[in-house]
Amino acid sequence: MCSSFSRSFVVLATASMSVTIAAQIKSDVRKGPHGLSGYTVLLPIPNQGYLPTKLIVSRKGKVVRKFAGDPFVWNWMFVDDGRKVAIEAGRLHFVMNCYLIDIRTGNEKTNRIASPDLGRTPRSG
Repeated sequence: MCSSFSRSFVVLATASMSVTIAAQIKSDVRKGPHGLSGYTVLLPIPNQGYLPTKLIVSRKGKVVRKFAGDPFVWNWMFVDDGRKVAIEAGRLHFVMNCYLIDIRTGNEKTNRIASPDLGRTPRSG
């Protein structure tokens, strides 16, 4: 799954309020332009394994933005010379959404139903 990873632990409370501790895994870091980098946080999902639940973007080692999955971040990439990030997010099955988000402000520029190939730029508004 991940050639290199780090672990931390997250406390999850169930409906019956019993508490479990789940290992959280950090994916491989993907480098971008101008000192940007990003990685996804993977959490264990029952009967599914570890799935990417959020994207963390940093610049020169300092976290600048966190993006929650919808509920999962399936694919992502830096675009517009690192000013934006394109995120393909969605559930385990059926509809996926593609978000084009300004990294500096966190404002969503586009929300379209995603194609299977994130390499195609989402159409604007």
